Amino acid sequence: MNETQKTISEWATQTFGVPENLDPIVDRFLEEVDELASSTASVLTLEELQSECADCLIVLYQVAQTGGFDLHEAVNNKMQINRSRKWDTKGDGVGQHIED
Repeated sequence: MNETQKTISEWATQTFGVPENLDPIVDRFLEEVDELASSTASVLTLEELQSECADCLIVLYQVAQTGGFDLHEAVNNKMQINRSRKWDTKGDGVGQHIED
């Protein structure tokens, strides 16, 4: 089965109940990101890294579904903006956009 934002969110609602607002879901997302960060991603096995990243995305799908938007569409829209920006890079794989 290929999971989607909708199927994952339906599973989450059936499993955890209907969220009253975004706060508990965002809190859970922060916990998942912290798990990824605190497990030192560079020493995880590929399987562990995949699992931790998947946990983060699963919760983000819940945030998006509860917020009433398609996460993939939001990413596409944001990437259009990102591709038009100027970036300050340090060569370490990350950077910050330069304010106009």
